[in-house]
Amino acid sequence: MDTTGPDTDSSGTLVCKACAHADAHGWWGTDLPAESHCQDCHRYWRSHREAHCASCCRHFASNAAFDAHRVGDDCNDPAALARQDGRPRFARRETRLGSVWSLVNYRELPDFDALG
Repeated sequence: MDTTGPDTDSSGTLVCKACAHADAHGWWGTDLPAESHCQDCHRYWRSHREAHCASCCRHFASNAAFDAHRVGDDCNDPAALARQDGRPRFARRETRLGSVWSLVNYRELPDFDALG
């Protein structure tokens, strides 16, 4: 069965093929375009380093970025989070599978001219 992309059922309702396959057979199937799939937002992802939030369906480049968007049991919008100096804490990049949020690294580089 092709589990990629949406489909419609007999009533015309949009149905996720991957979720329908999992409901019917207890697994995602071999046609899944990536290794993981969210049953809520139907996003796919491949990397084991990435993290997907099952609460807000935002996708993160690392577990550290995922952890940084959570306070207790609550999710925070990464676009609204800033560091103490006011600079954004997260950067968003678009991939063919959707948005990915990552922590911004503002590493201070040495003043090479002062070093001589």
